[in-house]
Amino acid sequence: MKQIDFGDAPTIRKNVFLVDAFRGVDLSSAPSSIDNSRSPDAPNMIADLLGKPIKRNGFGLVTKYPGRINGRWELDGHEIIHAGTKFYIDGTQCWAGGNDEKSVGQIIGTNLYIFDGLCALKCDGNDIYPISYDAYVPTVTISRNPIAENIMAGGTAFEDVNLIGRKWTERFTVTEALAAATQFQLSFANLDNNPVTVLVLNQNGGFDEKKEGTDFSVNRETGIITFTVAPGKTPLTGEDNVYITASRDWGDYPDRINLCNKAIAYNSAGTQNRLFVSGSGKNTDYFSMADKPEYFPDLNYSAIGNENNRIIGYSVVKGLLATHIAPADDGRSIIMRKYSLTEDKRETFPVTDVLQGEEAVSPRSFVYMETEPLFLTERGVYAVTAATVDGAMYTQNRSYYINEALKEKGGIAECEAARWQKYYVIAQGDRLYLLDTSQKSYSRGEPYSSYQYECYLWTGINARILWEDGSGNLCFGDEKGNICKFIPGVYHDYSEDGNKAIVAYWTIPDMDGNLFWRNKTIRTAAIQAAPFPQNKLRLEYKKNGVWTTLKEWGSKLGFFQWSALSWSNFTWHANAEHKTVTAKIKIKKVDKAGFRVVCDEIDKAFGLYAFSLEYVESGRYKK
Repeated sequence: MKQIDFGDAPTIRKNVFLVDAFRGVDLSSAPSSIDNSRSPDAPNMIADLLGKPIKRNGFGLVTKYPGRINGRWELDGHEIIHAGTKFYIDGTQCWAGGNDEKSVGQIIGTNLYIFDGLCALKCDGNDIYPISYDAYVPTVTISRNPIAENIMAGGTAFEDVNLIGRKWTERFTVTEALAAATQFQLSFANLDNNPVTVLVLNQNGGFDEKKEGTDFSVNRETGIITFTVAPGKTPLTGEDNVYITASRDWGDYPDRINLCNKAIAYNSAGTQNRLFVSGSGKNTDYFSMADKPEYFPDLNYSAIGNENNRIIGYSVVKGLLATHIAPADDGRSIIMRKYSLTEDKRETFPVTDVLQGEEAVSPRSFVYMETEPLFLTERGVYAVTAATVDGAMYTQNRSYYINEALKEKGGIAECEAARWQKYYVIAQGDRLYLLDTSQKSYSRGEPYSSYQYECYLWTGINARILWEDGSGNLCFGDEKGNICKFIPGVYHDYSEDGNKAIVAYWTIPDMDGNLFWRNKTIRTAAIQAAPFPQNKLRLEYKKNGVWTTLKEWGSKLGFFQWSALSWSNFTWHANAEHKTVTAKIKIKKVDKAGFRVVCDEIDKAFGLYAFSLEYVESGRYKK
């Protein structure tokens, strides 16, 4: 009998979906267009040394202050804290009566200079006090004449009045023709009640101090000093021999500095020995003398832009001082200035260029990262960078992957930013966004920017201010006066009600197979997990917008370590290499499938090295 050949039975081809290269989150793109290496939702994850996503460390309480944390600095091994209206050095209160708002500080030499919008302060590591206490006393005129008939007081202008101080000095040269003169006219009248001091050059080249009320009298209204006995001619021909120091109320001069709340240290040739401060006037800033932060000459100021502008903050770009203003005039939002010395030896900082681009909105977002300064705008994080062709400078976006999330949460002008290792960290509400400046990518979403930084999102962190401590740990202060630190190897967060779990997961972009319109039947899922002593995770699947658990793993993923012993998750396994687990699942006839790997138990760690699905495609998808 002839046999009938039915041919080979059709085989079902198995397909593999694999993700083993990871980047950051993408909170701006549509879920269907996200690259498989990124996650549309991955709170509390960060990249390890291999670039794989791992659960972030938890934070613990370091100390608590009786007031919200407004500022923090380190100076020569000492920690300075601004909490509420008070300032502390290493926990000891040193100054009260400050402004209960965020403050800024700049270190010049061995001192820290703090501006809180109420009173400009100085910290020498042992004490904190107003800068005015150490105000430099300028010599405003030299070679001045005493009062004499038909002879003008004259003199040569030498230094400008100090905005932050009340005192000034004037030097007089008494010639032989005026040796009998007893009256000396100061350049300013209406002296205050502080004592006037007088020094007179003697025959030995030293100075004799004269006493008010005994050796001379003062008419404070007119500013005339009258000696009981004439000081006589100078013992050194051509040299000033009478030095008079007086003080007066200069009106709003001190407030021009005291009310500032923005500051940067800058000078020529990349040095940082001069203070630029602003905030007391919308578009005006003031700069101190180099190496003399206690001296703000009354003519050392600049009006930036026009009267409708206000200064947002500062950065340094290619050795130039970049002053960011808003609103931008015709898109010109950054004013570039450079040190210059005039013919009469006056130091100035004239405008050298004006850059167009997005305007900064957050005064506390200016951070220099690696090769470029970053700052926050309403459209995200921007950098001032040079074009590769003509070398001209432009602003470019660097945060495409979190731009939409930043805008959705709002309040960008109130955001705080800081540098932590290689990350630009932004605090917004109870979130931290981290831009990894070591991971650059090229996105079509921002065609006018040369590259973007990969981003990560942390939640459940109410940071008011941020900083990196001397040991490289990320720290923050909050509204309740708590100072907290992220601690390596700890996987819980501090709260007043006890330690709380960190909810962390990595969501895989929807898998829609080789042909989006075919049915997918998924039978196997596999996970390659990073090794941790206490490791626990579960695999979840999204169906009709609801996440359901498919499989959970505990001790199988961990390894034995005495320091992390937990009886609830005990294992004798000592193998600290990565772990691979698989799960048989039943997901039939779907056009796409969403998965996430979750670790949300307290003191449990998690790291994802690879994720894979095995599936088959058959027939057209019908809903």
